[in-house]
Amino acid sequence: GIATTFGWTINVVPNSGDLIAGIYSPGGANVSPVLFYRSSNEGGSWTAIQSGVLDRSPALTGCAFASNGNTICGGYWAASPAPGGWYSTNSGQSLASVRTVSSNGMTVFALALNPVNHDLWMGTEQYGIFRSTDNGATWSPASPPDTQISPSGGIRDGNVFAITFDRSGNVLFGSQGGIWKSSSNGSGFRW
Repeated sequence: GIATTFGWTINVVPNSGDLIAGIYSPGGANVSPVLFYRSSNEGGSWTAIQSGVLDRSPALTGCAFASNGNTICGGYWAASPAPGGWYSTNSGQSLASVRTVSSNGMTVFALALNPVNHDLWMGTEQYGIFRSTDNGATWSPASPPDTQISPSGGIRDGNVFAITFDRSGNVLFGSQGGIWKSSSNGSGFRW
């Protein structure tokens, strides 16, 4: 395995069978950031994925997998301008940072693939929930930011840690402000 104090996430990449693990080793400020590793031999050996510098908090997010096979993974926080998430078209062998239309607070707290319409969803710390329709390359805001960011137009959707979907493909997410459910009016989402 990987010599570390904590392994927080592990995912199987559906199209390749590779494993991707999110690892966190405590040790003080900027000493042991979150790292991701890939194994192409069922955990026999591991290679570090060069995903940029994430902070020292556990990457609880893990990975989501787009319908075209892209791997999308996230960490708790990344130094600006990185959004704390990345995507790969080859199971983590090479990758790029996810791009958002607007700032997402440099966090990725949750990732999920909608099984009904196959779009991807990303929960953030204070900027609500984002949606990708291009297999994880770019993300657009789908909810208002948290009231901490926008006191007059925001909703209490900070710390989006859980995302799921009903049978119709409506999005439900859990945040510090409760459980929110979407409905689409064709031009956007209401929560």
